[in-house]
Amino acid sequence: MNWLESRDKSRPFFLWMSFADPHQPFAPPRPYCDMYDYTEIPDPIPAEDVSAKPPHYRWAREGKPYGGYNTNENWDNEQFREIVAHYYGLTTFIDDAMGRVFEELARQGLWENTHVVFTSDHGEGLKDHGVAAKPMMSYECVTRVPFYWRNPSGCTPRVYDGVMTHLDLTPTFLDLAGAEPLVGMEGRSFSDILIGERAVHRDAVFVERISVLNGTVMKVKMLITEDWKLLHYGSAP
Repeated sequence: MNWLESRDKSRPFFLWMSFADPHQPFAPPRPYCDMYDYTEIPDPIPAEDVSAKPPHYRWAREGKPYGGYNTNENWDNEQFREIVAHYYGLTTFIDDAMGRVFEELARQGLWENTHVVFTSDHGEGLKDHGVAAKPMMSYECVTRVPFYWRNPSGCTPRVYDGVMTHLDLTPTFLDLAGAEPLVGMEGRSFSDILIGERAVHRDAVFVERISVLNGTVMKVKMLITEDWKLLHYGSAP
């Protein structure tokens, strides 16, 4: 908000706001820590049989350190419900913080000519499937993220149900700004989707993660369409 007030008001701007939360240690300030009743938090999606899955699924179930997280520690019994309630509180905390910025945009007369994009780098296990944090698994709770785009051009709000990828964000920003594409840029602009000139952006997207876990190089790749998801685990039985 201070930056919006002190910026060079004769020039267009690109403002990046990064929130670390919701994230461990899941410690929202008041009133957000008490906003959601942990006794009303529903049961997680049950943990399934992972005996036929790649080894890191078993590592997580056994509570081994996993990508910097122990997915069992402090999540036992009913404590996970308090963690989830705090996660929801942190999410609402961010909602309110963004609302303050939106009000500042409106105060400066910028709300009607500013694109607003909200998304996240990854999801959170929250004990679904027996895992917490952001493990290298292909569950929707980890890989599917929120994506909201407010287009100031007066287009009718709508929900786009097709697949999307973060690779397409930068090409879209450049396209809207009338700038030249970057050399070697892999994504493609979806500005025509935003203004309703096209109904489908992509048939499929790739999601990839590479990491070293317990001394083993893990390569996880997903091919995702609107209806299907094909998984490939490199360097794993």
